[in-house]
Amino acid sequence: MKIAHLAVLGLAGTLGASVAMADADGVAAIEGFHNNEFRPFIGMAAQPAEDTAAYRGVTGAYSCANLAAGGSRVIRYPFTVPDARALQFVRVWGFKTTGTADTTMLVRRSCMTGIEVNPTTVTLANTTVTSTTGAFTAVLSLGTELPLNVDCRYWVEVEFGSSAQACGSGTQDLRIDRVRVQSLLGDRVFRGNFRQYTP
Repeated sequence: MKIAHLAVLGLAGTLGASVAMADADGVAAIEGFHNNEFRPFIGMAAQPAEDTAAYRGVTGAYSCANLAAGGSRVIRYPFTVPDARALQFVRVWGFKTTGTADTTMLVRRSCMTGIEVNPTTVTLANTTVTSTTGAFTAVLSLGTELPLNVDCRYWVEVEFGSSAQACGSGTQDLRIDRVRVQSLLGDRVFRGNFRQYTP
């Protein structure tokens, strides 16, 4: 009897640990938002627009290390969301202290069909962070954007102010910690591939 009791306690502890360690997808399912899907990126996953974009990576964050005027300030996070989903919003977490450059974030889409020679690039959402209180989070709402992966590419673009000024006085003063793309899957059970019966 004692062994059975210990086994039950062990199972309960395991289940408790599983719930405590649940990731965003698991929590969304528990709360009823089971059709939401998340694509996370650590800050260091950024691709600098030019090699003059100085950075320092600490604990996964991308820290702007242009501590004097000059140099590129643009970094990008390319992402792909399958066609069957609808883009909802992008959330960016970062850190910004006193004396740092205003930081602009955009979600951009660039499309070019097989018969075109130049892509058409548009900004789907943008916001600028001007606060200097330390940690921040910013949301870029995308409405009802439906991905068109055959002809289009998407990315989150971050610009650490103007190259006419320093990012800050220290390499940890202005940084991007992580980025998350949230999309909605309308038909999770059949993934949009359920065939209609035709008699």
